[in-house]
Amino acid sequence: MTREKFNELANVVYKIPSETFNPDDVAVISGFISDHLKNQVPRLQTLKKYYLNDNQINREGNRVSKKEKADNRLNHNMGKYVSIIMQGYLFGVPVTYQNKEDAIDAKIKEFNNLNDEEFVNSDLGLDCSRYGRAYELVYIDSIPLERFVKLDPLQTFVVYDTSVEANPLFSVRYYTISTGDEETGYVEVCTKDTIYFYTTDADFAEFEAPDKKSNLFRAVPVIEYMNNGERTGDYEGILDLIDAYDASQSNIANYMDDFADAYLVIQGAIVGKPEDINKTRIINLTNSNPESTVLPKAEYIYKEYDAPGVDSHNNRLVTDMHKFSFTPDMSDVNFSGNATGEAMKWKIFALNQIIVNKQRLFKKGIIRRLTLASSVWKIKNQVSTESGNEDSKQEIQTSLSSIAQTEVKFGFNIPKNDTEMIDNAIKLVGFMPDEYVYMMLGVEDKNEIVKMLEEQKARLASEEVNEYDDHFNKNEVSDDGEEAK
Repeated sequence: MTREKFNELANVVYKIPSETFNPDDVAVISGFISDHLKNQVPRLQTLKKYYLNDNQINREGNRVSKKEKADNRLNHNMGKYVSIIMQGYLFGVPVTYQNKEDAIDAKIKEFNNLNDEEFVNSDLGLDCSRYGRAYELVYIDSIPLERFVKLDPLQTFVVYDTSVEANPLFSVRYYTISTGDEETGYVEVCTKDTIYFYTTDADFAEFEAPDKKSNLFRAVPVIEYMNNGERTGDYEGILDLIDAYDASQSNIANYMDDFADAYLVIQGAIVGKPEDINKTRIINLTNSNPESTVLPKAEYIYKEYDAPGVDSHNNRLVTDMHKFSFTPDMSDVNFSGNATGEAMKWKIFALNQIIVNKQRLFKKGIIRRLTLASSVWKIKNQVSTESGNEDSKQEIQTSLSSIAQTEVKFGFNIPKNDTEMIDNAIKLVGFMPDEYVYMMLGVEDKNEIVKMLEEQKARLASEEVNEYDDHFNKNEVSDDGEEAK
């Protein structure tokens, strides 16, 4: 089975010198869109098809020459398995944010809640896993409030300058809308100062004069999240293995169908027409010597295949797919509930190395998201500040400048052996600092736990006092020596 390899230009990062860029030059925009459609979109479409279980085997020609033969084409959704494992492991536990400035910390939480940040992060992570990249737009809605939303990688790209910092020069989002027999193209170009809205033809060649809107963020508001340094998808490297597994399993299914009914061999007699073998599954072997005394006989024949060899081949393919996609095989007998925590860590050691790198790259995108939003918060605060109150303005600016120091934490969504974890923590009490013991138990804020323990202790003490008072009142002795009733 042959699959056309991706174009060498299929995953390049677009760059041009900043001094040569003119945002009003539509020829530059049209040229990048044309290249994106020709060289980059085919790769993204292929990766999307593998995620949707529409593998290469569906695009093969006729696999058999005779219509009577079976032509099973089995797709195995390994691409989706890999991406779901990566997405769930990284974003199954929501990302947490902590800023030392209480006002900014509250603003970040409000911003995230407004935009359903947990869902958007998970969706961006899925695109990163599938395509090797994901895109997000930060914008201001009609209220106006700061919002962010995921964009389609098949319709979005960012162009950077040629400096070592690789600063974003502009972003492009393009798409078409069909109305009856007409198809109209729309292009949105975002620079750090202006957002351009173009109407074009379906080929994105003829641009009309754009509508323009000032960009309050003062930076390109489209963020590119990268899955890794090469911008490759998590299952992109095992496409050939997926194809081989599909072909192998399909061949077995074809064999089972073709030879589900054994062929009947009749020797020494004619039954039916020889040309109807494929339909009747009867083979006639007549004796050319009329004087022969060989008696007619009939027997079934069937084809045998190397079942152990086929199973070994398929198992090796499955093992390689998990190995080279860095995902654990949950059906492996070694993944048992009796494995210790340390043993489980070694089984997912390779996966952890990939996830850690993903976290670093994704954190850069999150900080950029918050930085873009804070630039508008700063404008809003300055507008609301009384005119001439420079001290207040400076205080706002200083506070917002700490946005880059926001602590962004990712959690691993993995099963935990609570009994083993608690036993280990108990053994360390008195030998290690309390902070370390709490950290082993997954407690982030020790003071909150201490406060809860003090409240519980006070509540229990109060209950004991009340119980004693009730008991004493019920059994109070009168002056004449008799218990009061």
